[in-house]
Amino acid sequence: KIGTILPPLGLLYLAAELEKAGYGLKIFDTQIYDWNIKEAAGADVVGIYCNTSNYQRAVELAEEIKNNFDIPIIFGGPHATTRPLEVLNNSSVDYVVIGEGEVSVVELMDVLNNKSESKLSDVKGIGFKENGQLVINPPRELIENLDSIAFPARHLVPMDKYRPSPNQYKRLPMTTMMASRGCPFGCT
Repeated sequence: KIGTILPPLGLLYLAAELEKAGYGLKIFDTQIYDWNIKEAAGADVVGIYCNTSNYQRAVELAEEIKNNFDIPIIFGGPHATTRPLEVLNNSSVDYVVIGEGEVSVVELMDVLNNKSESKLSDVKGIGFKENGQLVINPPRELIENLDSIAFPARHLVPMDKYRPSPNQYKRLPMTTMMASRGCPFGCT
């Protein structure tokens, strides 16, 4: 009940692009709510964000979903970007989105929903399985005009449930934003 919990900004950007493309979606943030398998019932596809620290739990969630529902599962986020073959090698993961996903995830969904003449092999910045082989497509170019990206779909999450660290705000409610590309920290 204590500590910092921030909105999943990356997911909110992807959600905004998917909504702009006409897809309906729901975000279930497990930072706030305990996971319930019923949340995946009726979904056409499930996307799971994973960084290295939550990778094992993300795989467990994917396995739980696959065991209960036969739906495609997409992984994205830092771990999927840096270790796409490792992630894709899980039997429960069908696709990975590598790097900036705003364009790739929409193109992937268009292919999966037959809204495009493209094939999976045409979608840059993804990985998938084909005839028992793991396939990693060429990377997608960085989005040149960051202003072309829709604002995060904050309406899809309960913003009042997020908590910044006390030294990061003067009053609530508050939210986060990105003013440049990439992580602002100096990890080596």
